[in-house]
Amino acid sequence: MDSSALLITNLVVSALAGIVTALISEPFWVITTRLQTQTNHQNSTNNNEREAQSSTHYNGVLHALWTIFLSEGLPGLYGGIGISLLMIGNPMLGYGLNGYFNALFFERLLESGVPSEIIIFIVGALTKGMGTIVSYPLASMLPKMQKMGNKPGAKKVTVCDLFAEIRDKEGYSGFWKGLGGKMGQSVTNNGLLLVFTNIISRWLKMLLDLPDDDGRRLSEDASEHRDLDASLLALMLSGLDGEGCEDG
Repeated sequence: MDSSALLITNLVVSALAGIVTALISEPFWVITTRLQTQTNHQNSTNNNEREAQSSTHYNGVLHALWTIFLSEGLPGLYGGIGISLLMIGNPMLGYGLNGYFNALFFERLLESGVPSEIIIFIVGALTKGMGTIVSYPLASMLPKMQKMGNKPGAKKVTVCDLFAEIRDKEGYSGFWKGLGGKMGQSVTNNGLLLVFTNIISRWLKMLLDLPDDDGRRLSEDASEHRDLDASLLALMLSGLDGEGCEDG
């Protein structure tokens, strides 16, 4: 498979994986956001006492799940799903470009004497950084959409409405607030994840003396090239890790 076909294949696979993951995990992200942002009734002051009394207080995950479902239905549990689906661009870029760059440069850099772990870290960090930059404006809006929910009688807020609100109040820089810290966390986390995935995979293969497809036993050098599959899989899964809210 040439590099262009590999890139397209990886983009399609990661997009499908992202859609499925977003549909399954969105209710849990909504619950997490509601629990993290709910008002503490015991510590409410006079200025926000009325707001605290009028808001719903959740006593744990199960109570939040049941309360949101009863009062807002499935739309409440899937508040912000539109943004989450748009944010699959993050793992798409990370996974697709990682495989593409590795296909282009991994072998030649390895032959030039660059350690495989260094290559994996740099490529993983670079592609994760690209995905984070592209998806960050959406990631900054997602918690607000999830917090708003779908309460009866409340005004329906769309992604366009939220975009206009942030633009008017904070300017376009508001969409990139906190990007520096997020880049440092995401890039370092993803690069190290891929490196340790590669190392652990190689050690396990050596320890178990696993054969390759031809029935030959893998030496340390030969297995080093085969560990990219495990690293790419870890990248695809980590790209949705909260990157969405937070990544992947």
